[in-house]
Amino acid sequence: SLQKSHTCLVLADGDREVCAQMLLFANTLASLYPEIQFIFRLHPDTNKQLLLNQNPVLKVYKSNITWSSSSLEKDFEKSHVALYRGSNAIFDAASFGVLPIFFGNDEDIMLDPLLDLADIRLSLKEVDQFIDIIKIRFSNKHNKLIKTIFEYCNKKFDDLNIEPLIRVLSN
Repeated sequence: SLQKSHTCLVLADGDREVCAQMLLFANTLASLYPEIQFIFRLHPDTNKQLLLNQNPVLKVYKSNITWSSSSLEKDFEKSHVALYRGSNAIFDAASFGVLPIFFGNDEDIMLDPLLDLADIRLSLKEVDQFIDIIKIRFSNKHNKLIKTIFEYCNKKFDDLNIEPLIRVLSN
């Protein structure tokens, strides 16, 4: 099936309101697409207990949602796409062959660390757009997009680790 072994990493923002918005959105996606795995990764400053108390729906167990306790690298190794907003962690995504997906719309664009790529990178604001983004992984566009994003991030940071990308692109 199309969604076979697909994992979406959710890089939740430090901002409490945005963090809740993102996780509630991803929680809805997880309900709609039970065959897709979701990894919820909180910003280190986030108080998880407070977040759960304020958004009790996030306490409900779903077999396709994992709350990350791994390193960022481990999460990237397991993932195919990453939903992000203001997180600079996204700069490393492409080197692991993970496709960045900006959460939000044009009003939020100034928060995007990949702002310079806004015309090519993917963004998501409605749940029904998600499946089309997942389909991109199985298209020719996918590797080209990752390569472009990686090259941009690599220019911005000379020390990006290229090994994971070489592994992904050679598979």
